[in-house]
Amino acid sequence: MTANLPALNKCVLAALGAGLVILFAGSVVYRTMHPSLVVQTNQPQSGGGSMEQISALMGQLQENPGDVNALSRLAIAFSRMEAWDRAATFWQRVLDQEPANMRALQGMAMASFRMQQFETAVTYLRKALEEDPQSYRTHYNLAIVYKHFLQQPDKARSHFQTVANASEAPAELREQAKAELAQEREQ
Repeated sequence: MTANLPALNKCVLAALGAGLVILFAGSVVYRTMHPSLVVQTNQPQSGGGSMEQISALMGQLQENPGDVNALSRLAIAFSRMEAWDRAATFWQRVLDQEPANMRALQGMAMASFRMQQFETAVTYLRKALEEDPQSYRTHYNLAIVYKHFLQQPDKARSHFQTVANASEAPAELREQAKAELAQEREQ
């Protein structure tokens, strides 16, 4: 039996080699018959986080440090990369130029929330509501932070109620607010 072991090993190796050759040949034939087959990669969306875009935006800021559009796009790019501290830096620079910029206020709230700075997130959400009291998503987000992260359901309740009662709020958001209120009543 041991005398047949080298012969068996040679047979196994030959079979594996033949299998690889067949696999390779089949792949070449398939690609030849389907020339339009391409591999698509995930490219960042406009305003995404590609290094080329970030470099170009940084160049714009060197020329014009107060360029709110470039600052916002950088903040968005870093948010998509989940580099929350860097995103917050650029959102703050937008707010230094435009203190009432809703997108920057909400961006700062999100960055603060993601960095688990919940009180700071509340501060920015409240500022956003001062600018736009009809921002139902902001009401909802503020209520979520109060209820689930700061354990202040009394402060959350009025914001959930505002969303639940607003016929102009998105239906899904109204339903979520009603569910949060119902959950509170059950406890």
